Amino acid sequence: MTLRSGAFRHALRATVVSGAVFALVHWAALPHGEWAVLAVLRVMRPQYAVTRERVAQRVIGNVVGGTCAAVLIAAVHEPAALSLILFVVITVGFTLRPVNYAFWVVFGTPLVLLIGDVSHPGSWLDAAFRIAMTLLGTAAALVGSRLLWPSWEHPRLDTETTHARQACAAYLDTTLRSLSHDGPGDDSDPGPDARRARTTAEKALAQAAATSRHAHREPGHDRAALDRAATTVDALTTLNLLVAALATHRTPRTARIPALAAYTDNAGPALADASPEVSRRHADALTDALDIMSLHLEELHVRRHEELATGRTGDTPARAAIRENGPVVELLQAIAAVVDDARARPRQETTAPGP
Repeated sequence: MTLRSGAFRHALRATVVSGAVFALVHWAALPHGEWAVLAVLRVMRPQYAVTRERVAQRVIGNVVGGTCAAVLIAAVHEPAALSLILFVVITVGFTLRPVNYAFWVVFGTPLVLLIGDVSHPGSWLDAAFRIAMTLLGTAAALVGSRLLWPSWEHPRLDTETTHARQACAAYLDTTLRSLSHDGPGDDSDPGPDARRARTTAEKALAQAAATSRHAHREPGHDRAALDRAATTVDALTTLNLLVAALATHRTPRTARIPALAAYTDNAGPALADASPEVSRRHADALTDALDIMSLHLEELHVRRHEELATGRTGDTPARAAIRENGPVVELLQAIAAVVDDARARPRQETTAPGP
């Protein structure tokens, strides 16, 4: 257990802040001070950005829920009516709890206050005290997360983005090599290697997206760098969808598309290579391969026009090749464009000019 451990820092931070809040409410003899301590424990998370999000949700939820509870306590005095209201609050609250934490706070606050009011009628001031103590606890949690051994996400963003780029490149490479394999098998099944590569890429993307989202809520970061990382993650997400679509187009004819081997050899390195110069060379090779594929499709269309001119209207080899290979080449073009957006670049290429 050292300060290098994020879990240990979080435990120490939560202990110090909740202990300080407990000492404050006890020394000041604040009514319902336990709600302030509970608010600290409920909102404080290892990451500052997540703590900040939970603080906003709990404050809004307690203000809305506490205000509703105060109105009900002041206006409704019949136990039967309160029981019916509690039934509705419990039903709706537990239904919406998985959707968003804020929904649960909105309904959980009047639930706690009204349950006590059924057997021991209280005052609307209890709701006001709960709101006040929640504000105290959440403010202490936010300040503590900011000042006491914070765990920032933005220093890890470059590493997470690079890992996601490499995982997506591996998925792309595996899928392209399955298309290049001319042999028997289920054309609709990309194979176990491609499925594993896709799962790995999706997990890496999810982690990079979460890190990017958290880093944008942290203070003192490089906004331009965060925007570049977010753009890369968005491009990689689009790339994964395109590669998944490409995996469903495997046919015996696909392996015979001209320059597919060259495209396969350069697509993964264009995305994964950390050197902008090397990545650029691979991207240029992709463009050359796509030019050859486009010429091949044009030749197929010319041949098909000649067949139609001579009255051949059946399913000829040219027509079948256009039908099967045309969508593949279009996907390869779209993938190359996204790879160019997501590949490593020199900083001056990706930094937008200032106003």
